[in-house]
Amino acid sequence: MIREVKLTDALAIQRLNAECLGYDFGKEATEIQLKRLLENDQHIILVAEEDEQIVGYIHAASYDCLYFSPLLNLLALAVSPDFQGKGHGRALMEALREKGQAAGYTGIRINSGISRTEAHTFYRRLGCHEKADQKRFYWEF
Repeated sequence: MIREVKLTDALAIQRLNAECLGYDFGKEATEIQLKRLLENDQHIILVAEEDEQIVGYIHAASYDCLYFSPLLNLLALAVSPDFQGKGHGRALMEALREKGQAAGYTGIRINSGISRTEAHTFYRRLGCHEKADQKRFYWEF
């Protein structure tokens, strides 16, 4: 089952971030950030449940610029390793696509690390196509 995230899902999301994405962001910090994002209508966060357990989540935000139509920017997609290959990732992506289309977005922008070859295969199987190669920079402050 796919549903919208609730604040009480913060611990499950924190665990998925650490286990699947390698981001060990604390429970309290995750809760604070989730609360902040739930108050912002430019973010879509959905969870996948199996037997009332959160097994995955997806997070996207509005990506608007002046040189193409509005997109969603995929910020996170995580499915617990014990539940991968069961269709949860596909279900999350399809639910995001439906919500995005209903809100007037024209597509989903996906950045994926060069070493994440299994993720690349997953996106290709969904029908996603690759765009120009890019380098990503981060300016911390």
